Amino acid sequence: MSGLVSAALVIITLLILTPVFELLPNVALAAIVMVAGIGLFDIKGMKTLWRIQRADFILMALTALAVIVIGMLPGILIAVVLSLLDVARRSMKPHTAVLVRVPGTDNYRDSDNVGDGDDIPGLLIYRFDAPLFFVNISVLTDELTELIKSADPPYEWVLIDAESIPDIDTTALQGIKDLLEDLERAGLTVAMARLRSAVRDILDTANLIEIIGENNIYLEVDDGVAAFLDRQSLQT
Repeated sequence: MSGLVSAALVIITLLILTPVFELLPNVALAAIVMVAGIGLFDIKGMKTLWRIQRADFILMALTALAVIVIGMLPGILIAVVLSLLDVARRSMKPHTAVLVRVPGTDNYRDSDNVGDGDDIPGLLIYRFDAPLFFVNISVLTDELTELIKSADPPYEWVLIDAESIPDIDTTALQGIKDLLEDLERAGLTVAMARLRSAVRDILDTANLIEIIGENNIYLEVDDGVAAFLDRQSLQT
């Protein structure tokens, strides 16, 4: 209701009171605009941004500066471009983790957050927390390659927890294919767990499910771990 009243007052002002405002000095009009604009500043929200996520604060500050200096529409366009660049920046450096079993459970968490987690000799459990595309596929391939090279004892399996991968582009598909071929030549088995349906369809269309092997796709991480341990017991 208050919104309707405000809209009605604005319309009445524009239709009837415009000649009155023409008599006001520009300085007075500027003061009115400034007072109205000051009310739009959320100081508490700005402090929260600065404390929690400074990148968002910088984006907010640049957007406000652009709007003030060059105008509303160009400022908004600049904000959109900066936001897209920020998304790309964050995707270039996604969070990744080597997972370990939480003692006494069948849950797997980042080894950095579980000080006394259970390692499984010969098995690397790796999680990638972002869409896979041309900007960040090298992060996955380089990290896995380095982890495998530095492992002692050496890994026999690589189990990828793919729950946090919502999409894969064609460049990333080629990178995954090259990685699979390299690991196969090195004698390692690659398995995947918790694949999203859309991502599984993409991998299947690219024939990567066939390369990985249908029997190496698991519903849960613990299922993949159990399969690894079963095959280990058969070998011994």
